[in-house]
Amino acid sequence: MKTNRKVRPCHCSRCRKAFSAPASAYVLVKPAEFKWLAGEELLTAYVGEKGAGLLFWQICGSTL
Repeated sequence: MKTNRKVRPCHCSRCRKAFSAPASAYVLVKPAEFKWLAGEELLTAYVGEKGAGLLFWQICGSTL
């Protein structure tokens, strides 16, 4: 996939806690530009009160 989107770092307390790391990296994509190839039914979504959220795997709780 070709894109001009930038990968961004985050050091906020929520990301540090969610990923058990001092920082995380992310890139924003439009839903139409992304497709799960397998395992989507094993994901659970969490959306916080400010609208930001994350996905985690139901089997082990790994954050995506």
